[in-house]
Amino acid sequence: MAQVVDREVVTRLVADTLVQFGVERSEITAQAKFDELDIDSIDVVELRQAIKNEFGVDIRAADFDKVDTVHDAVALVCRQAGAV
Repeated sequence: MAQVVDREVVTRLVADTLVQFGVERSEITAQAKFDELDIDSIDVVELRQAIKNEFGVDIRAADFDKVDTVHDAVALVCRQAGAV
């Protein structure tokens, strides 16, 4: 069963993972679009894996395909993980 997580923790994980992909932390905002941050499909797979490793939440590729922004990613993870 997925653990209950906090939105701030999810946001931090997403941001830290994007930084590992080479995105400048100053560019990471809730409204930042993944395509504008040069996040490609391989990065998305790695982000999904980081989310699964950290929170035990396996987000389907089809669900993540609907994600355009950092906010969308955080919201999706929070919904799937039952964040508070």
